[in-house]
Amino acid sequence: MERLTALARDPARLSVSGAPEGYDAYAAAEAALRGNGLVLFICADGQRASAAVDAARFFAPDLKVLHFPAWDCLPYDRVSPRSDIESERLATLAQLASRGERAGPALVITTVNAAIQRVPPRKDVAQASFLAKSGGYVDLDALTLFLARNSYVRTATVREPGEYALRGANLPLTGGRLLQAAMGLLVVAAEERAAQGEDVTVLSKRIAEYESWSGHTAGR
Repeated sequence: MERLTALARDPARLSVSGAPEGYDAYAAAEAALRGNGLVLFICADGQRASAAVDAARFFAPDLKVLHFPAWDCLPYDRVSPRSDIESERLATLAQLASRGERAGPALVITTVNAAIQRVPPRKDVAQASFLAKSGGYVDLDALTLFLARNSYVRTATVREPGEYALRGANLPLTGGRLLQAAMGLLVVAAEERAAQGEDVTVLSKRIAEYESWSGHTAGR
């Protein structure tokens, strides 16, 4: 335990050898908690990184553990990277870009390959991130600017990835209001499709099921 405290308080880069697998993740998590800061833990490969993530979350369930995997394809490869890896990398970069000086402890677990691969500048990652929380309000102007900056196309009806449509005003998403607001948008979509002559039988059935289950009328 004294070694862990010394490890956490030492601001220099340290090399720890001889630690069995699992204990190394525990030591890294404890270093983040006791130092109340950000710790970078580099593993040899993706399999060991995944095991370290599970171990760190087991030993320190209250610690923010961020996994930063490496690309699963080579540069200029004809095969695109897996969407889940791409999403996890961007999610980790977004959380790191939004960290302040007093953000608290966190542990980033990555691999040697991921550590040497180039990433976008912090400013670009921060501008490409938008945070919306349940129980809050979404600023439509900020959301529209964010979508336009990231090459989303505004349409009347969203049909493909990369498109967006704005209807109504800011929606407070508190508790059951989230489902109620979503059903309200579904009603608007059904009305628009019906006006275009499309078959809205399935949508109408879903709306009727919601009204019967909730006891509320789904509307604008």
